[in-house]
Amino acid sequence: MSTANALACPACGQRCLSAWDKLWLGPARSVRCGSCSCRVSVPWLPTLAFLLVGNVAPFILLALVWQPLLRRFGSVSFAVFAMGSSVLLFVFAALSLWAYVRWIPLLVRQR
Repeated sequence: MSTANALACPACGQRCLSAWDKLWLGPARSVRCGSCSCRVSVPWLPTLAFLLVGNVAPFILLALVWQPLLRRFGSVSFAVFAMGSSVLLFVFAALSLWAYVRWIPLLVRQR
């Protein structure tokens, strides 16, 4: 699914919201398509699963990255750890936002 298709209304196929608008769209909120006037939202289960993975995965990723580095180089200063962790979390957050826009589908709530 391309990003353009991820932002298209499931009823009429026209683009109904921007990527920024989709990031603010949750399962309990819907927006009206400008072309066909149906209410569009995101499904509960994929969104909740995405949020669960998105909140747990960064810490697992940090553990997987830092453990080999600590074994190889010994202890590191807190500043190096904090900066490295911040960069990894920022990259993961950016990738997560892109993935949410691209892979969480839109669905029609009301026509």
